[in-house]
Amino acid sequence: MAKLSDNNQINPEFRLLLVTAESTALPSSIIQNSIKMIVENTGDIKQMLLNSYQNESDSNFSISRNPELYKRLFFSVSLFHALIIDRMKFGPIGFTT
Repeated sequence: MAKLSDNNQINPEFRLLLVTAESTALPSSIIQNSIKMIVENTGDIKQMLLNSYQNESDSNFSISRNPELYKRLFFSVSLFHALIIDRMKFGPIGFTT
């Protein structure tokens, strides 16, 4: 990625969704230049979604070129994260097909 960045080959519209646990291996520059969404895994799915929206400021929605799309994306990512965290309570049984 650094090589692509040096050659200006990265599209300015490129976005990356990164889901990670706390790690010292993750460069601090990535964290500093990111919009962070932290969801604590307390309670059920509904409570985790409420926590996501309580931690999100309205300014993040309004700075987007397409605020309506950003709101939908935020909801989708928050719901996905809440579902994964909730299913982890059941260990390997939570992810069977």
